Amino acid sequence: MSKQSHPRKLVPARPQARLTHAQSIELARSLVMRSEFATAASLLKTLLAEQPDDTTVLHLQAVMLNMQGQHAQALPLIERALKREPNHAGRWNDYGIVLGRLQRQDEAIAAYQRCIAVAGETSGAASAYNNLGRLYRETDSAQAELAFRRATKLAPGFAQAWYNLSQLLPEMGRIAEGMDAWAQATVLAPQNAPAEHHARALVHLGRMSEAIALYQAQLERDPDNPLVRHHLAALLKPDTPTRASDAYVETVFDGFAATFDGKLAQLNYRAPTLIREALAGIYLPGG
Repeated sequence: MSKQSHPRKLVPARPQARLTHAQSIELARSLVMRSEFATAASLLKTLLAEQPDDTTVLHLQAVMLNMQGQHAQALPLIERALKREPNHAGRWNDYGIVLGRLQRQDEAIAAYQRCIAVAGETSGAASAYNNLGRLYRETDSAQAELAFRRATKLAPGFAQAWYNLSQLLPEMGRIAEGMDAWAQATVLAPQNAPAEHHARALVHLGRMSEAIALYQAQLERDPDNPLVRHHLAALLKPDTPTRASDAYVETVFDGFAATFDGKLAQLNYRAPTLIREALAGIYLPGG
């Protein structure tokens, strides 16, 4: 005889808790940072309908529009937010970014300077100094350098400011200082550079043990890589080879071949042209 089955008791579904206004703002911020703009726009519209003068929502909507290239539409929103909270340093910095995208450079500089005045000489002003440097780079290299160096002073881990400095200094004829700045930027943001560049930056900064460990990790992944094998051998004295391997030389030159003519042009290399012109003065055409 089979057992009598009893009907299952239905348990009512627990209603999902509704997000608070603050939680919804954080969700919208996350969506914007992930470039999920359609969903973010819908949520921000709802939030503004609830609280039309919420400065955080206005600012976030402006940031989203700016990221989408809609700079003119972003401008009045961030201006509304600043009108209600004129002492918010970060918003002055973002205001400067929008103005810069609209080619209103003088106003952008003034916005960055206002951010610095509000934030004081703290890490909160580092981004504004970096952005100032980018604007000054077009017209005043000395001012640009001062701005980038101030950014790295206030925020030593600010990789983008170090990178911008590394691009500026060689233009001023200061190659060695540019290399120092490049090494700092690369070590601070290794995800933005090949692993071998990261290792070379560590060597440049004198952090040999870290460089060796990084080369060894690379070699485990790619045991036949001639570049890694050569650079690691050069660090592991006394095992330094007397000369680079043929594979190393071939790899380096193959990688350089595509940009060789461009590099010569940058160096103003004119030897073939000068030889041709000299010979043209000696030998008659068809001679």
